[in-house]
Amino acid sequence: MTETKPSPSCPPKPSPKLYAATFCGGFTACLAGEFTVRLLRNEISPDLIRPELLDKCLVSGVQKVAKDLSGELIKRTRFYPKMTPFMFGAATGVPMWAIAKVFSVPIQNNRRRSQQQTTTQNNDKTNSSLTCQNPQKNSNGASQIGPMIDHFLGSYLASNDNDIFQGYFSAFRNDVFYHTLNNGISQHFAQRVFPNFQFSSITSRRAVEAMCAGCIGASCFLLSWPVKSALTGQTVSDAALAGICAFPRIAAKKMTYSCVKPQLVRALNVV
Repeated sequence: MTETKPSPSCPPKPSPKLYAATFCGGFTACLAGEFTVRLLRNEISPDLIRPELLDKCLVSGVQKVAKDLSGELIKRTRFYPKMTPFMFGAATGVPMWAIAKVFSVPIQNNRRRSQQQTTTQNNDKTNSSLTCQNPQKNSNGASQIGPMIDHFLGSYLASNDNDIFQGYFSAFRNDVFYHTLNNGISQHFAQRVFPNFQFSSITSRRAVEAMCAGCIGASCFLLSWPVKSALTGQTVSDAALAGICAFPRIAAKKMTYSCVKPQLVRALNVV
């Protein structure tokens, strides 16, 4: 068996093409993770591809880009040479999560408002079913013809409120410690543990890394539980259950990302 190196000696330089590959890799990985969870729960159905799922995939791609961008910025500081792999990975947690929440919180808020507006319109239509209201009828008709497109576009455009960042601080605060731990431990394994392994093929290496990523991500729910409990009142049983449920999703996302991104990098001729 020959040893497979964890990464190329000369990784691609940061560029718009590289970040595009990172985003698409994160988007695809999230899609694979959600499909895996639904498959294990026997919940595969025609309505699986919903606007909410596309929102998750979009944020997942942004989060991957934010992590890489945070890492590149940290490498330019004078503190980087003195950082251990754990310290470097952990340092990316705060900026990565802050950037990800800048995108996800407005999307979630607008999605919630869009759903509330749709519910209100449907209730109004039911209550006035014998009354001719052409504007409302046309709006509901458009929603029925293309619910996914209507809701997806509506989540970004159909908000007249100014508080699109409502709940940003709490959303950032509640999970930033989890991502700090997860990034730090993952980076330590990537630089200090995996290079000591020997693999017969790149596929076996990716499978082992995916399983380890799932274990790390799941265990971080328990490791970050004291902080999450102080902030939200989460119980240790809830943290354990969250970790168990997240394991297959995280493992599938890692496996998919490690397979898809290199192909995208080559396809985009990233150098």
